[in-house]
Amino acid sequence: MSSSGLVGRRKTVIGLASATQAASGGMLGTALVVYVGRDGSPLAVSMLATIFFTSSMIFSPLWGGIGDLLGRRRDLLLGLSALTTLVTAGFLVIDSIWGQIGLRGFRAVFAVGFGPVVLSIVSGLAGRTHRGRSVGFVSSASAVGDVGAQLTVSALLSALASTSVFFVIGTLSALTTVLLFFFDDPAESTDSSPSVGELLTSVRTRLVPDRDERARLRQTGLTWLYAGIALRHTAVQGVGSLVPIYLVGELGLPLSLMGGILAIGPAAQIGFMPLCGRLADRGSRKQLIVGGIVLSATYTLVLAGAVVFSRPVLRAATAGVAFIVIAAGFSAMDVGTVSIIGDSVPSSRESAFVGLRSTAAGAGGIVGPLLVGITATLIGFAAAFVIASTFAFAATAVVLTKLEEPSRTTAPTTELLTVETSTGIVQRPGMHRGEDGD
Repeated sequence: MSSSGLVGRRKTVIGLASATQAASGGMLGTALVVYVGRDGSPLAVSMLATIFFTSSMIFSPLWGGIGDLLGRRRDLLLGLSALTTLVTAGFLVIDSIWGQIGLRGFRAVFAVGFGPVVLSIVSGLAGRTHRGRSVGFVSSASAVGDVGAQLTVSALLSALASTSVFFVIGTLSALTTVLLFFFDDPAESTDSSPSVGELLTSVRTRLVPDRDERARLRQTGLTWLYAGIALRHTAVQGVGSLVPIYLVGELGLPLSLMGGILAIGPAAQIGFMPLCGRLADRGSRKQLIVGGIVLSATYTLVLAGAVVFSRPVLRAATAGVAFIVIAAGFSAMDVGTVSIIGDSVPSSRESAFVGLRSTAAGAGGIVGPLLVGITATLIGFAAAFVIASTFAFAATAVVLTKLEEPSRTTAPTTELLTVETSTGIVQRPGMHRGEDGD
């Protein structure tokens, strides 16, 4: 692999796999909101988001930690993708509201591992100077898949029975698994063969940072970054869990238009992600994150403002602008976050700390939908969205005042001290992120 970043077949395969994985997840999420919303309560709809983020909070760092420990991240991706496909088949036979909600959470147990593991592979292969661009490429590929999902799902929901829609989703998930057979990770290690006990102990140490690691997190400000991510996602995921209902019910837009509006966000990410990758490599990654969170707060306000218009075309246009804003905000925050984590922690711990970003997002995704859902029931959608924006503005203040900008000219001056007597693996100070490893 060239040090200039992802090239050739690996780039094609991982891009296609990221796109199909995002497409299957995006289609499933929107389809379930529509199906559950037809016969279920707003609480049931919000529980789809809550249960997904519960799984994300618990299992995303767990899979990242396992990937770090085993050093066989491609094999782990392959296994997770296969299990995700297997669980997706359950939607063909389960049609009860709470059964589908539960199955959504169980599928997420495996699906949420894709992101942190694939991003750590890409980040490690790309090298320090090209990390932002490569992360942006993978995120853009995922956005392409999500665009296709949202543009297609409305037509499928109108034309096909639910079992046929779930079959299409399962097929896309299976295609991701097939594609991963053709991806190889040159940095993959096959030397580590820990026992089950060693594996569980080591995963626990990765999920719960020890004293030395916590000191490093405080020194770099990553603890506050994770807090900011949780607050930002409380706002954005709380609002997002109700967006399909808001567009169709509150704004009175047709179902066929809903999919097009939902597709605007990931479509815009295709352009914003590479741009943010270049900005992350050339400028301040902290400022990129802060700007992304401010835009996230703005998104909730613009979306709430759509109700002031009486004409459907103006309501639809305002909602579309809101999704362009959130696309820019998410791209800036996501690329900046992954890049700054890669600058601040040793490569042996990168998957776990990228996974902790999803844990923080999961905390917001659990709390946000419930808070916004209850608030919307009591005082209306628009007011609930405005109140939700305060969480994102609070996140802006936290990150702006507490997060440190790491140096990218040299390796971190102090690596995390990780001593794992059960496996015999010792990470010593001075074992910097490798000029060789990158």
